[in-house]
Amino acid sequence: MLKKDPRFPGAGLIVLLLVAWGSTACQSSSSPDPEPDPDPYEYTELVRQFNYDGAAALDIQEAAVTDVGAGSLHDLSYRSPLGGRVPAFLLIPNGSGPFPGVVFLHWGVSGGNKNEFLPDAMELAGLGIASLSIDAPFLRPEWNGIRGDPLYIQTVIDLRRAADLLLSRSDIDPQRLGFCGHSYGATWGGVLAGVDRRFKSFVLMAGHSQIGLCSTCGEPASQRLWAVYYIGHAAPAALLFQFATQDAWITRAAAEKYYDTASDPKSIIWYDTDHGFCAQAMTDRINWLRAQFGL
Repeated sequence: MLKKDPRFPGAGLIVLLLVAWGSTACQSSSSPDPEPDPDPYEYTELVRQFNYDGAAALDIQEAAVTDVGAGSLHDLSYRSPLGGRVPAFLLIPNGSGPFPGVVFLHWGVSGGNKNEFLPDAMELAGLGIASLSIDAPFLRPEWNGIRGDPLYIQTVIDLRRAADLLLSRSDIDPQRLGFCGHSYGATWGGVLAGVDRRFKSFVLMAGHSQIGLCSTCGEPASQRLWAVYYIGHAAPAALLFQFATQDAWITRAAAEKYYDTASDPKSIIWYDTDHGFCAQAMTDRINWLRAQFGL
């Protein structure tokens, strides 16, 4: 059953729900989230944390290319500005383009990786939309165990580098670039939304605006990395939030705080399901992205 928020007048648009990443499952806290300071940071200083050398070589290495019917699936990796290589799946639709492109980042709980969004990528390829799905730093073979702020900053920079990779291709339309993230991906996607203006649309599934509030969710982030200080600067990008009523990690109050803090245009939908979401949520985000890209 799909429950729509009265603040959103259209059909099929989405509410967001977030889970913080950790090596063990999070537990919901009975205490309410603390209110963030209204504006303790200079925004330009916040954004500067995610600077990198955009002119550096991506050093793309392909392991395999597979015909998947709707397009070609490239199993590849590229160099992270902060060390190591970023494993990724690049799915390019059949045809000559230029194609819209979507960057995906998975949830962080057990089992989350670049495979999570392959079903979405296949559907999008059939619509003429390319995609790049990456593994977070903590999943990579050479991960050195960094946690907390360095891990989260690298995650956002590696997503920015994913945009560099897509936009380095002549068959990708630079005016139609989107992002979709789930849980861990939706939390840091909210930060990305306030940092990188090349993205025109964001789907944020079960994300949190104040990461690190749960004591069993791994290393917390410093307050200066909370998405609440970035998501309000996403405009003119459009935001689509998806949340679940039975989510074990995100309270309705926390979800609504993320949504309320975000800049316009934005949409929200609640689903009567758990943190893993449901088939209807996938259909809705695919249709929303398609509409954003004018397809």
